[in-house]
Amino acid sequence: MNRINRYNIIEYSLAIMKRNIPLDFEGLVHRFLFPSCQLVWVTPWSLDEIQRNELVDENSKELRTSLSLTQQKRLEKLRRQVRCGTGNWKSKLPEVAIRHGKYQFAMAWMNGYILRSGWNPGERLEARARLLLSHDRTMVKRLLTKSRQWPKDTWQLHDVSATYIPQFIIQLRKNVTSAEVQIISGSHLLGEGYWRWQVAKGSLHPCSVQYVE
Repeated sequence: MNRINRYNIIEYSLAIMKRNIPLDFEGLVHRFLFPSCQLVWVTPWSLDEIQRNELVDENSKELRTSLSLTQQKRLEKLRRQVRCGTGNWKSKLPEVAIRHGKYQFAMAWMNGYILRSGWNPGERLEARARLLLSHDRTMVKRLLTKSRQWPKDTWQLHDVSATYIPQFIIQLRKNVTSAEVQIISGSHLLGEGYWRWQVAKGSLHPCSVQYVE
């Protein structure tokens, strides 16, 4: 076998080993628990329901074997807070950071927040975190206007990055409506074009996200 063929086989094998991981909090948890895994970041809706359930189950099993009991409790609490859109600024930061594609920042925060008891991020890191959280919150707040809704329960956010939609849904539920809604957003960091988000009544998470032709 010549050298070129050997290199091609190695590259092909590495490509096979890489796993598609969603650029969202559960994807971040997977990276945190499996730091040496080969992965490719993809849009959160690239995984179907079965694949996402497998990812969540795999993360749940791994955290029970690789983390201490105290660390397990911290991570499980953080996962619950992210799913429900609750918690303080420290617990909100990892989800916001990974949603904005700031992977290294999110990982550094997870390493401190989960692994170290009584962790303090320090002045510079805290300032950076609060700035990102403030930007995300302010951007979403500006979208909660009647002029964005036409027809009823359809939100026209074509000019808004899909990055903000998860938080928009949470704020929509808290401040506007619990009805079934449809949201049309702009591009995602990992997906160009317009996207249609379907959100069931009372839900904080989309039941489907589809490309708009």
